[in-house]
Amino acid sequence: MAEIESAVGSWAADAGLDGTSTFGTLASYCLPDAAPTAAVLFGQWAAWSATLHPDRQALAADGRSLPELFEAWLAACSAGAASRDRDPGHAAGGLWQRTRPLPDGMWARRFRYHLRQHQRARAQQAHYAALRRIPAPDRYPALRRAVNCPWLFDLPEVLLGVPVPADVYRSNAWRALVHGVNDVTAWCQDIAAAEAGSGVTWVVNHVMAVAQQARLPLDAAAERVVRRIEVRCGQMEREAERLPEVFSVQSLASSERDGLVRLAQVLLGYPRAYLEWTTVV
Repeated sequence: MAEIESAVGSWAADAGLDGTSTFGTLASYCLPDAAPTAAVLFGQWAAWSATLHPDRQALAADGRSLPELFEAWLAACSAGAASRDRDPGHAAGGLWQRTRPLPDGMWARRFRYHLRQHQRARAQQAHYAALRRIPAPDRYPALRRAVNCPWLFDLPEVLLGVPVPADVYRSNAWRALVHGVNDVTAWCQDIAAAEAGSGVTWVVNHVMAVAQQARLPLDAAAERVVRRIEVRCGQMEREAERLPEVFSVQSLASSERDGLVRLAQVLLGYPRAYLEWTTVV
């Protein structure tokens, strides 16, 4: 773990990504059985993703806005251009160049779609903040999911070398599993942020949304979110149990099924990994 932490921290410092020194530990928790090179790459993506938090919108030295930074980062991802510049856009390009080995391009298109989805969600978040409003209950989950860096849930597929067939990815069971893992991971972070006080100014925070909508104090709202997390975890487990049926319908080889089961287990471990990580940062 120390070597992964050191490698991620050194890369982040060279790329000018300040305040991202603990993401090697997160990578070790999320991918405990992966090769060190894969864990390091995950940690680097996580460190880069942290620069998209609203608190870091003034990251660009030239004063570019968050949408402008996004366009630069997406352009770097498209070109896959490496650079020695201390700039998040070039950092993303270098990461992209080392991450995208799938020849059919489906994974790459999905990854970039999630980047753009995140950009749109941040714009919506800023809109709600300007209006001093919390998203309605039926709008909150999808918005929070998009804010929660959804490409990080794509990474194990390529880092572990387990491509998800298109029909499996589009299945209700797989999509529900990935969405559930994202939700639980995000909501756990929301509880921690609210308890620390940093969630008070963050519009898309599940605890804050519940507190405002139900007119509850923060501790009571957090308890309600915990109960929702418990329900969501049960749903995730049930979707995971449905996957063998999906694999059977797709007539996958046993090696493919084994790889996908392993990938699903890694994703199911994300929430616990994030919780363990928050206790050491």
